[in-house]
Amino acid sequence: PVRHPKAEVDREKPLEVVRGDGLYAQRTNGEEADRVVELLASIWKKDTNPPSIGVVTFNRDQADLIELRLEERAEEDAKFRAAY
Repeated sequence: PVRHPKAEVDREKPLEVVRGDGLYAQRTNGEEADRVVELLASIWKKDTNPPSIGVVTFNRDQADLIELRLEERAEEDAKFRAAY
């Protein structure tokens, strides 16, 4: 981001923290995982050429849960699956 004009960085938001506010139990947070899926769906829905997006978690269990929820959503939604 530092190599791009500030206006472009502000518009594109290459790094963004999104609060999930869920209950952390057994090294995972289901509400947070669902929020990630919904956020990605909303981004991919409005763009015919979806951007590459990275999701960072604090542990492998949460990453696995998010991947599972993404795969479940992809099975139900063909447009989501194409973007995913």
